[in-house]
Amino acid sequence: MLLSLDWDWKKLSPLEIIDTKRDLDHLVYIYRYLLDDKFFEAYSSFMDALFLTYNGAGEDARLRTHIRNEEGDRAKSTFYQWAAAWEDCFDDSQVLPLNEISRRYEAVMQAQKAGIFSQ
Repeated sequence: MLLSLDWDWKKLSPLEIIDTKRDLDHLVYIYRYLLDDKFFEAYSSFMDALFLTYNGAGEDARLRTHIRNEEGDRAKSTFYQWAAAWEDCFDDSQVLPLNEISRRYEAVMQAQKAGIFSQ
């Protein structure tokens, strides 16, 4: 399961999203040498657009997005009770525009498709 722009992220807490990234990274890195290089590069670029990583020893990745913006307020989800500590799960200093995130997502999907059909 790849992080998808079609998911209803409002249903997932920040920690669930970060855990999903961790699980995906685990799988991608295990199968790194079975995957096409273009897929790995596109996946890495997509994840870099969504997450700030290498935040210090033992620190989780942070979501590169806003908690509150014109599209809504993640702290007011009806699917989970917001925890104030989750504010630290976000970094909004380098949020990319949605069209760039979509472009990188499309690159992952195209690279995955090319890798599947090249066999």
